[in-house]
Amino acid sequence: MATRNPLLNPVLQRYGGPAPADRVTAGAADTAHEPVVVPEGERLRLDDVVVKSAILLATLVAGALLGWALVPVLGMWLWIAALIGMVLGFVNVLRSRVSPALMLVYGIVQGVFLGGISRTFQAAFGGEGVGLVANAVIGTVAAFVVVLVLYRLNVLRATNTFVKVITIAGFAYLGLALVSLVSGLFGVGGGWGFYGVGPFGILLAAAGVALASLFLVLDFNQIETGIRAGLPERESWRLAFGLTLTLVWLYIEMLRLFSLLSSNE
Repeated sequence: MATRNPLLNPVLQRYGGPAPADRVTAGAADTAHEPVVVPEGERLRLDDVVVKSAILLATLVAGALLGWALVPVLGMWLWIAALIGMVLGFVNVLRSRVSPALMLVYGIVQGVFLGGISRTFQAAFGGEGVGLVANAVIGTVAAFVVVLVLYRLNVLRATNTFVKVITIAGFAYLGLALVSLVSGLFGVGGGWGFYGVGPFGILLAAAGVALASLFLVLDFNQIETGIRAGLPERESWRLAFGLTLTLVWLYIEMLRLFSLLSSNE
């Protein structure tokens, strides 16, 4: 049995928690605390999450193409897009009600940043063509497929211990990345911060790739738990958005890793 993902627990509580085998629930009535039965046709299905994920990824790609084309004139707007994307990410995660419109706006804005930063890295470390970006994309897809297969084979499961360890590691990596960013502003690692400190930087970037990949396990568990709990179909947007956030993080880590490898050749 899949362990509940803590990010999904508030949603499960709102809709009455995982449903028993003979009853699917979708929330509490306004005037009573009894769960409300969800009609079978309105329950969350895997297909719903797949479709919503495809839509969000399509908006990311559209925004990325725009960012790639406009990067010569974006200047500071590239980093403003990154900031707006970060804010929208937090808003969509913390918002109690699902807002597909805000998620689509996130996809476009974050896509502009991804496209712009990808072209910047390609020009600085990849030379002609799009080899560096292609490697990052292929690496992201490969990591997704490998983790998905291992999850389906029960090799990787979101046990309580796994969730705790990965969550702690995630916060630790975030803290280290922030310190690295500040140190990079003072010239450490040639502006890369800790990531530019020789082999240690490459190992750190590889650790980021591994950690982002393992966070996919939490997303898969979140989707599995939501389907088993019989959540309403509209929650597919929330689940798809969580998966999209992890894929964006994974791609950025891949892009950084391949850039470092190229700069050290």
